[in-house]
Amino acid sequence: MNRILQCACLAGLSTALLACDRPAERLSLDTPTMVAGVEAVCTGVGIEARQDPRWGEYPLRAEIVGPSGELLGDSDFHVATAEGDDIVSIHCSGPWALFKLDPGDYMVTAELGTGEEISQAATAPAGSQASVTLRFAPPETETAALAE
Repeated sequence: MNRILQCACLAGLSTALLACDRPAERLSLDTPTMVAGVEAVCTGVGIEARQDPRWGEYPLRAEIVGPSGELLGDSDFHVATAEGDDIVSIHCSGPWALFKLDPGDYMVTAELGTGEEISQAATAPAGSQASVTLRFAPPETETAALAE
């Protein structure tokens, strides 16, 4: 059963629409966009994009990398409160997602197109920028081969 049909069935069984996850909004590279009341931007492709002075205005930067530190893209980023309440979900073709959030504690989750996901706690400071790196581990078979 596809995701839309699952959500429609759940909505039909319950008056609460909270059973359906909010879909990630696809952002264009280097274009600040308001999503669910939060300004977000997808960036990090190329040295000019990574050094853009506009990005320093965002209190939280999430970066997604592979097992060897290689930058990854084409992923979903989800930000929730420390208590688990969803705030914003975006789809980013670049390795960085930046969020203009109020100072506080958050949980950032990155999800690859393969369904793999990783979460990490982050604190958005007042007047500066925090960075969280979400590092995906090598596949199980690769991990076993490395151990031998």
